[in-house]
Amino acid sequence: MQQEVISKTAKSVGRPTVVTDDTVAKLSEALQRGFSVQAACSWAQIDRATFYRHSQSDPIFATKMCYAMNFLYLAATDVIYHKILAEKDSKIAMWYLEKTDPERYGKKKQCKKCHNLQQRYSSRQIYYAAKDYAVNPSAS
Repeated sequence: MQQEVISKTAKSVGRPTVVTDDTVAKLSEALQRGFSVQAACSWAQIDRATFYRHSQSDPIFATKMCYAMNFLYLAATDVIYHKILAEKDSKIAMWYLEKTDPERYGKKKQCKKCHNLQQRYSSRQIYYAAKDYAVNPSAS
């Protein structure tokens, strides 16, 4: 009997949670529409820090929000998939290849300095080559 009284009072102590089922539904809907976390929290009328704190402490909430954030990306990818396979749209297929593998299928831009189709080295490669030469000049 005394255990029941202690457990009931322990649950009712403190402020009630702001993250209710209604709030979770609003957050999920906003994130599925592509809102940022800050905009979704404003729409659901909770603080952004509360969102992140709750997502760290509740794995179910974090999973729901992760699915909601990825929903729009998955829907867009599904549209591209069906457009390429079902309708055999070659423009969409080429666009997809250019975006996913730009080295192989991307459009080559002409270099302003040397007028070649591509620059021979990127600035990062030049930096590391100079750094290696400074450390070991006889290696080249």
